[in-house]
Amino acid sequence: MDIQAEKLELIGWLSKQNDRSIIKAIKKIRKEREADWWDMLSIAQKEDIETGLSDLESGQKKRFGNVLSRVQSKI
Repeated sequence: MDIQAEKLELIGWLSKQNDRSIIKAIKKIRKEREADWWDMLSIAQKEDIETGLSDLESGQKKRFGNVLSRVQSKI
């Protein structure tokens, strides 16, 4: 079955559903697929990324081992 036929089959099936949990589950999948990964990061993660980009732009570099140990301490 090709993708277009599968989508039409799902549309037909979905149009007959009255179970709110199914609709909620599909909406959740849709939202997750459309979400920007940046929006899923914590404030601390965003700050770390912005700090790293700023450091790179100013010519500052950090040893990989130092970065790795900092990341591991946050896990």
